[in-house]
Amino acid sequence: MGSLENALVLARTVGETVTKVQGPMDVHLMVPHITTKFDELQKQGPQDMWWDGVRGVYNDCMKRAPQKCITLAEYAQWAEHMIRFWHTVLAARTMIVTWAERDPTSQTTSITPSPDLIRVRDLNPSLDFPKGQASKIEEIGNATVANLTKLGIHCFDPWTSAQYRSRLLLASHRKQTHILHHEKDASLLCGFSVWNMRPPQHPLSAAPKERVIGKETLRTRTLWPAEIVPVRIGLRPVSGTGFTSVNTYEVALRIALDLMKVATDAKIPLVLPEKRKPNP
Repeated sequence: MGSLENALVLARTVGETVTKVQGPMDVHLMVPHITTKFDELQKQGPQDMWWDGVRGVYNDCMKRAPQKCITLAEYAQWAEHMIRFWHTVLAARTMIVTWAERDPTSQTTSITPSPDLIRVRDLNPSLDFPKGQASKIEEIGNATVANLTKLGIHCFDPWTSAQYRSRLLLASHRKQTHILHHEKDASLLCGFSVWNMRPPQHPLSAAPKERVIGKETLRTRTLWPAEIVPVRIGLRPVSGTGFTSVNTYEVALRIALDLMKVATDAKIPLVLPEKRKPNP
């Protein structure tokens, strides 16, 4: 079993456990169940970058969960972190499966990227948007729009060069734009990612709502103030003389890990954007 599948099992365990909890006293009994499941799965899959990312989100949520839930407020605190974990892991997994064109029905997924092949950096206007020239970012983005459309994914709008510059630069000021490049050549771009914060799809409420990520549905309470949403993802395989080729799967993995870290730092979940209907 690959670590993507292990993470999926763990996320489902968290989701099902939250659903079964009826009150504060139940939480005290359920937390050890999740911990046991994590320990079991940790021994099965490869200890790769993806599982390290899952472990980071999991540890962050468990560290902030109360040891004993006595009051309703403590129960809500526990549920918020566990639901955030569920959404973050499933959304990141769906990104890899969809944008790297992996088979979502596969029971095993081997992840063997080199940890030193791809680097992530902030956007550099002078380097990434040279004056009077088309940038490699625009080339990557335009190619990706056509590819995503071919796959039936319509959650991204095609941008003109001017829109690239204005929107990416605006996001870069907020540290919401990251450039992916080959480790040995920062000018050899293999992708970029932009993310945004938005209010939850459902208003803050104690009433359970159905929330869907990919094919997973769970009735949960929305307890967080915002969500991290990928606004734009650009991927392109690159290779050069003396360079190892960077494949789409590795880039997708790096972006998913990067956004999982952002979600952990912000203490809010990573979710996927809603699919937009194609323009008539």
